[in-house]
Amino acid sequence: MWAGDVGQNNWEEVDLIVKGGNYGWRAREGFHPNPNLRPPDETPSGAIDPIVEYPHPENKREVKNPDLSITGGFVYRGSKCPSLVGWYLYGDYSSGRIRGLKYENGKLLKNVELLQQDCSPSSFGEDKDGELYLCEYARGIIWKIATE
Repeated sequence: MWAGDVGQNNWEEVDLIVKGGNYGWRAREGFHPNPNLRPPDETPSGAIDPIVEYPHPENKREVKNPDLSITGGFVYRGSKCPSLVGWYLYGDYSSGRIRGLKYENGKLLKNVELLQQDCSPSSFGEDKDGELYLCEYARGIIWKIATE
């Protein structure tokens, strides 16, 4: 099971969830100590690292479309986009960026930006054929991920 984990202040992350896993919240964001804790908490022993992370921009007000809030998605298992089979797709609500990561045999192979859309992805969905959909909150649009 995959999860997009919205960070506290500076980092968003994608986790591969395992039963009983501890992902270090609140002591850290992504791979980083949470700078807002005084005194800082120690990362719990045995905490599971994220698969990927991405930062918020340093000055969020000066960036046109800042990454600020991850929206977790699904692993693509459809047939319309063969090159995406097995990729975990996720987005960022604030920037409209859609990313994909390829993870096999315990190893991250790729993590790439697939596109930037003028939307606010709030959720992903999957149909019976494994095709993915993106729900866009602000305008109430459902986008189908259908072409390469």
